[in-house]
Amino acid sequence: MLTIGVVGDDKGVALGVLADIFMRNGIPFFASAEKDGEGIASAFAQAVKEKAKVVVMSISGSDWEKIGTLRFDIFVFLVKKEHCEVVLSSLLKQKNIVIVNNDAPLPQKIATYGETTLITCGFNHTSSVTVSSVGEFADKIQCCLQRTLLTLKGEAIEPQEFSVCGNSNNITEVLAAVTAAIISGAEV
Repeated sequence: MLTIGVVGDDKGVALGVLADIFMRNGIPFFASAEKDGEGIASAFAQAVKEKAKVVVMSISGSDWEKIGTLRFDIFVFLVKKEHCEVVLSSLLKQKNIVIVNNDAPLPQKIATYGETTLITCGFNHTSSVTVSSVGEFADKIQCCLQRTLLTLKGEAIEPQEFSVCGNSNNITEVLAAVTAAIISGAEV
């Protein structure tokens, strides 16, 4: 079972985009709204009962110490708060993929360890996944994969541009969700 954790200020957007992508791909998924550390175990039990292939969990940012100890295959980290350095550093010490908003100031001292992969998304030209344009009615976003990314199965996704539906008010969240879907192997 693939597990994706989402923490941040506008995580509902990321959850909606992921749900849409997995539904269109016919992938059985379980999405859970805001959970703290204790609610995670019961949500996972429910996902197993429903035979989900993908679990997408919205994690509460109120209990920072517990977030750093949770285990996910992919962690979408959309926090814009300054006290994120400890949690982000903790997540980067685990074997997982961490997707971060590259437009928000990231802590200077973060570093990946071992088998952790850090993927950035945003408007910043150094991001792995960026925006090349937004549609006339702000409902289509042209995304650009700037460098080759590996899916969880080890398949290479080469640099390319592609369109996704989304609101231009939530571009970073849409980019992060699309990046998580690409890494999971789903067709965007």
